[in-house]
Amino acid sequence: GSSGLCATLGEILPALDRGLSDADEGARAMARRAFGAAAEAVKEPASAALVAKALRSALRVEDPRARAAAAELTFSFVPSRALAADKEARAELVAAAVVAQADPDANVRRIADRVWRAATETGGAPGKQLKELRPFLLARVGQDLAGGEALPAKVAGRAAAQLHERLDSSGGFIDDVIPGLLEAFASADPGVQRSACAGLAEVLRSSKCSKQVVESSSLAAALTDLLYSSAG
Repeated sequence: GSSGLCATLGEILPALDRGLSDADEGARAMARRAFGAAAEAVKEPASAALVAKALRSALRVEDPRARAAAAELTFSFVPSRALAADKEARAELVAAAVVAQADPDANVRRIADRVWRAATETGGAPGKQLKELRPFLLARVGQDLAGGEALPAKVAGRAAAQLHERLDSSGGFIDDVIPGLLEAFASADPGVQRSACAGLAEVLRSSKCSKQVVESSSLAAALTDLLYSSAG
């Protein structure tokens, strides 16, 4: 039954996630094929949500080959009827792919662009869908900025800057990112503070966004506190 498949997927997907980053090329290819087969076997929303969660996780790993494989698998999975039946799981996965459009690896960006095109073919006009995805995009960006890992934080920072322009007509995306940054800077975990700084550095590369950030007195104060506490 569906609960049995969910339990099985819950056990095998984390292993397949790790397999996508394996040092051995054969093991990576096997993990990718098995991941694809598991995604194809899914017929109900609960299992589709588990696959989507594993793909979201794989899109932020260190190895660019694993991220590219995850993006390809996402491209194949986005049209799934089982995924369409869980609107939240689909939105979270598409949002993760939109953030991956800012990946440092050109191949990952290219595949993420294909995912977004496929999503807009089945989920409505790009501008409308991007607005609908806004809360999910904010959640993904916020998680990665405060996640304590440099790579996802940098990608999230670049994505935030891009989305600030792409969502310009519906209000400043960066304004909504700033509270999460403030929280991260106030964290007792130095790793969280470092990832937030890495993400903010990427945001500041955009002239439109840097103006917004500079105008945030609360963020300026938090950064000043952080610098003084680091120096101390």
